[in-house]
Amino acid sequence: MPKIILFNDKKDCCGCGACFNICPKGAISMKQDDRGFLYPEIDDDKCVQCGMCNKVCAYKNGAEKVEDKQACYAFTNNNIDELNRSSSGGAFSAIVDAIYSMDGDNITVYGTIIDSEMNIMHKSASERTDCNAFCTSKYVQSNMNDCFKQVETNLKDGKAVLYTGTPCQIAAVRSYVSKKNINDENLFLVDIICHGTPSPGLWKNYVSWMEKKFGKMKEFSFRYKAAGWRGYPAMAKFENGKELVYDQYTQVFTNLFFTHKALRESCYSCQYANMNRPGDLTIGDYWGAETILKNEIDAGTFVQKKGISEIIVNSSKGSKLMNKIMEGKSCVLSETDAYIKYQHNLNAPTERPEGTDRLWDEYNTNGADFVIKKYGKPRLKQRIKMMIPPNVKEGIKKIIRK
Repeated sequence: MPKIILFNDKKDCCGCGACFNICPKGAISMKQDDRGFLYPEIDDDKCVQCGMCNKVCAYKNGAEKVEDKQACYAFTNNNIDELNRSSSGGAFSAIVDAIYSMDGDNITVYGTIIDSEMNIMHKSASERTDCNAFCTSKYVQSNMNDCFKQVETNLKDGKAVLYTGTPCQIAAVRSYVSKKNINDENLFLVDIICHGTPSPGLWKNYVSWMEKKFGKMKEFSFRYKAAGWRGYPAMAKFENGKELVYDQYTQVFTNLFFTHKALRESCYSCQYANMNRPGDLTIGDYWGAETILKNEIDAGTFVQKKGISEIIVNSSKGSKLMNKIMEGKSCVLSETDAYIKYQHNLNAPTERPEGTDRLWDEYNTNGADFVIKKYGKPRLKQRIKMMIPPNVKEGIKKIIRK
């Protein structure tokens, strides 16, 4: 019999790991390629050609829309601690609070963390306070490991599961549960509006680059809320007590991210970069708020500098959660779909820029440090901006607004 082929082109694999999790013989492993991304590999000696790996692949088999009716809400969390902990309006924390209010003693929540070795991983939590580690954006593709199998066990044990991740990861969880014929009544899925996922390998190279200069890193924030909602200010803390915020070193990986050249190949043709969302809820930044929500901002319903989220309801399950979320929160239903045009990745995938192959050629020829310095170091304009104190920046903005 012919061998099982998972994909012919790397753009056809999002690296979710569903095939790895569903293989009954453990014949599939996730291996890092020369760009630092994980791809599945089959051990032909173990493979019994059952075909479950190809059947479970949501990326290969097409996006499955949950339901037709959608509604979008502008949202700001009125819990100041949760708002400050978030990257934008604190939507994730509110969703977690909502599901715990429904069945707090029998909940498992899955989200992304940065572990002690600075790896970006998906992890589960049963205690509400442990979910705080899932807050804030992590601009690296997370490793889902065996989370699919854990979700299977949770659901079979009668637990409610809240799973958050990128759209391709959420579609993968939905497909896995379906192919395993598991009752998904207690499964709630939340996808984020994703710009594309940079290389985990390149991220670890960046961490090493930083540690050569400042010592062992113990914490990193890709969007440090204390320094503002906009501008993507990053923060790094080290074991020796040193802390850096929005400077020429912390912004290097952010700059690499925004070159769009360090993304996974599948991100450039992502089938989820539209309004056909795989989650019960979709969350992201409410960009364009100054125009769309001008009346609410003027009335004090929303404070822009604190961050505003958008929550898109995609299903009846999503509506059930949303009804809980709205209790005692600053929340406004969007009367138009104008919000869509301000989120590029609700319209189309991130375009593959010229020079992408050159970056990776240099990565493998000249090394990671070369690429980090060439593509990530702030340009003069950005360095000057970093030198202006936050209070002075706010004063300049007020003058401009007048």
